[in-house]
Amino acid sequence: MICKHIPQKLFPKATARAVTVSIVVGTIAIAGLGWTRLFSTSNQQPISTADTTAQSSRTLAGHSTWIYTGMVSPERSTLASGSYDGNLKVWDLSSGKLRYTASAHTDAIASVAISPDGTTIATGSWDNRVKLWDLPTGKLIRTLSGHADDVRSVAFVPDGQTIVSSSYDNTIKIWDLRTGTAIHSLKNSSASNVVAISPDGKILASGNANYKVEMWHLDTGKPLPSLKGHSGAVQSIAFSPDGQMLVSSSHDKTIKLWQLSTGKTLRTLSGHSNAVFSVAFSPDGQHLASGSYDKTIKLWQTHTGKLMQTFKGHSKAVWFVAFTPDGKHLASGGSDKKIEVWNLPTFHNR
Repeated sequence: MICKHIPQKLFPKATARAVTVSIVVGTIAIAGLGWTRLFSTSNQQPISTADTTAQSSRTLAGHSTWIYTGMVSPERSTLASGSYDGNLKVWDLSSGKLRYTASAHTDAIASVAISPDGTTIATGSWDNRVKLWDLPTGKLIRTLSGHADDVRSVAFVPDGQTIVSSSYDNTIKIWDLRTGTAIHSLKNSSASNVVAISPDGKILASGNANYKVEMWHLDTGKPLPSLKGHSGAVQSIAFSPDGQMLVSSSHDKTIKLWQLSTGKTLRTLSGHSNAVFSVAFSPDGQHLASGSYDKTIKLWQTHTGKLMQTFKGHSKAVWFVAFTPDGKHLASGGSDKKIEVWNLPTFHNR
């Protein structure tokens, strides 16, 4: 039988039971409990891997209402999440236990960010404020006031001394964390739903309600060409780890991958049946994760746009997705008041 020549190491360790073998022209499909492996009949080498059942390794329950935002700390041990009731919760990822809750804001927390050194949490809220917290203790460090409408997003600059916030007041503010003062205020063409900083700290990008991604040189505030192509509000953006690409997701149900050197769309990913609220690159840049109002999370191959897997576990809209820094797990949270931590499959053919 052809299958006996396929190395056993290419199958899941706990699966001595391969229950289905199918052969079509050029391809063998071997399926077991929750997995499928595809091999070439010519050389018995894997041509792709697709786990048919995604497993959540842990559910974090404790929020009393919608969870809008979350982020994993650089050392992988901590997850910070923010919800509609204004509470910030900090979790121990290894045990799944809640470390503490901070009654952070008087309105919904729309965004959380963790500093590059893992010591500080920033929260942005619909109460128009940004707050800084000591991560180990949950102690409030400083409140940044200056926006005239909802703060929708916060992001640390890689130097760890600067933070950027965006608001529905059509401004983006750049703050010096040592003094707590706004050192720049950029006028945006629309309300901003999300901001992101390039890995080298040179480019600031904003995903806007007017369907565009606007960009600036961070040090000078000089605008760069906008990225246009969505037909709905841009809900989430992220830079690739190498800084060469930017991904955006939208209320138009699509995800777009952009080449920053040209400003052109590399590809458009379609598959969600409703607004895509969150998108993130894996740490190695090989995959993208997206979370949607359609209750699903999808995992995509970056360089082909191929859909690798769909995760189903949330009973309501998914508002955030976040990879752990080692790329082995994905956290997601949403309107069902829970956070799921997913074990990610290993794809042999990237």
